[in-house]
This record gives sequence, C-alpha cells and structure tokens, in this order.
Amino acid sequence: MEILQQDLRKNTFEIKIDTPEDLLFLALFIEPEDTVHAWTTRQLKYSRGLKTERGERVKVYMGLKVIKIEYDDFREALRVHGIVVQAPDYLEAQGTHHTITLAPGNIVKIVKNKVYKYQTELINYFTKTQIKIALISIGNQEIAVSELTQAGIKIKYTIKVSLQKTEKETKLSTIYANIVKELKSKLEVFKDKYSYIIILVDSVVNAAIENQLQQIQKEYSKRISIYKVSEGGIAGIYEFTRSSQFKRILSTTRLYLEEQIIEKIFTTLVNKPEKIAVGLTEVKQAAELGAVDTLIVLKDTLVHTEELKEIIRNVEKYSGRIVVLIARGEGYEKIKALGGAAALLRYPVQLKPP
Repeated sequence: MEILQQDLRKNTFEIKIDTPEDLLFLALFIEPEDTVHAWTTRQLKYSRGLKTERGERVKVYMGLKVIKIEYDDFREALRVHGIVVQAPDYLEAQGTHHTITLAPGNIVKIVKNKVYKYQTELINYFTKTQIKIALISIGNQEIAVSELTQAGIKIKYTIKVSLQKTEKETKLSTIYANIVKELKSKLEVFKDKYSYIIILVDSVVNAAIENQLQQIQKEYSKRISIYKVSEGGIAGIYEFTRSSQFKRILSTTRLYLEEQIIEKIFTTLVNKPEKIAVGLTEVKQAAELGAVDTLIVLKDTLVHTEELKEIIRNVEKYSGRIVVLIARGEGYEKIKALGGAAALLRYPVQLKPP
C-alpha cells in the first residue's frame, strides 16, 4: 500500500492499493459518513418520453458519502456503498445510490470525519514492507499449501494423497515421485511470488524423499527451509506455527506481536480475572467507566459490528490503547471464542453479566 497524498488537518488520504491485504486496511479504515472518491462504472440512462431506457456502462470518477462497506476476503474485493456527492453532470447521479468496488491496482481518495489513533497505527503498519511466505506441508494423507502475510496464515488449498500399503512397491514409489513432481511445480510458481518458502514434511514422507528434498534445497539456496513435523497437511502447518523456529521467523512481524498480547490476555484471565473484560457487553461497560487500559478486538468484529465504534470512542477518550488483531492464527481463534473482543483493565470493576 502506498500513501500518495495525506493531509492530516483535513483528514484526507489518497491511497494506492497494491495487494489484497491492503483491502483489509481499507475495510478497517473507511467508516459510514466518510467520503470516498475513486474510478467506477455507471450505467447511462436515457429518457424516452415517459420511459427510461438503460444504456452502456461508462467509466467515471465519483465521490460517495459512505453508508456501509462490504469486505470480501474470498473475492479479494471491497465494496463501498453510498450516496453520490460528486459525479459528472451528464450522469444526473447526484443524491442517488451507488457502489464503488475497490481492488488491487486502484487509487482511492478518502476524506474522514475523524481519524482515530488506532487507525494511524494501522496506516504505519500497512505501509511497511509486506512479508509474504509460502508454507507447503507434505504428509502421507494430504499436501496443504498456505501463505503467511501481514494478515496472518491463510490456507490456500489441499491436495489429497493416498499412501496405503500395496502389493506393488512400484505403485508406492510412483506416488512418492508424484509428490516430488507436485512440489517442484509449486516451487516454480512460488519462487517469483514469495520472498521465502518453507517446506514441512512428516517422518514417513521425509524418509522416502529425503534425497530429493536435499537437492531441492540446494537448487533454491537460501530461499527455502525444510522442517520436519509429526504430521503433514494442515495439521503440520499449525504444529509448525507453535514451534520456536516459526517464532524466530516472525519475531519482527505483527503476528508475533499479537500472539504476545493474546498470551497476556489469557495469563491475566487465569491469575487476575477481575482485571479482564471479555465479550462486547463486558468490554462496553468497562469502556464507559474509563477502566480499559488495552482493548483487543478482531478485525472481523471491527468490520461487522457497529457497536464497537462507541466502545472505541470511549477507550480513546480515556487514553486507552486499541489493538486490532489482524493476523489469523490460533490466538485469533481464542479471542473469537471469547466473543471477538477482550480488554485488559486498569483496575477491577464490577461488571454486570450479559
């Protein structure tokens, strides 16, 4: 993501969207009542007496007063719904509803009503160099391919593998040969897309293709690391994320920072439960009393829950810190199980049960 222009006095930002992860930032940054300007398409309409006929769609630059946003992680698109406040006169679109769809490669201008402190921290985070690592986990039942970005770990797809014992050894060796072939084809695609590639293998597969793995590592030099896991596939990926090797890789990334905060949440929950609020109801009460030291909220909860806006205003009013959990991992799922939000409190408060 690139900030092309920024005027903090007028809360105006012009942003170039480079990656799908940048759309997540915009989903967290753009709010109702903000104004968004970007290129879009609009269908022409012609009046024929009492009838209105639809014409072709034309490319136009428009501005919308935002009503709501829809973030589609799967389609890698962000739809901004709003009322037209700027458009060419010939469209006669002023005051009508329109939707602007944002995607990588677009440039968008945003004029915000208010910029919160946590949003300026998100700007700094998303404009930093983005890491992108591929993880290929090979087991005797499946191969799982995932990627690690600033937004966390995302399972891309899995490939089923069948390694049942057979009477013909040649059949088993053919299956292993196919695994190596599949791995090499993925590496050819990934070498230009990812800065680093991690290969995970379980002990059974490693014993069968160890020589080929060594050859692959030699061929791709420093861009590939190979680690053993007890089980391949998706389970192997999550096993690796708990390892010390993975923590070293992530030591300078947001996922590591977030996991540290999440660990503090659960340690406090066990040792000093009176200094924790969990779930939106408790967090809201604590925020109204000015007791929140640090608010932890999931990106999904923030995007889809209007109630959080009031909570955030109260937390910032009393100089609390807000941390938006962006990177999906085990810790993310733990906070999700608590209701999507939690807070470390400055002091114990009496909270009413939901």
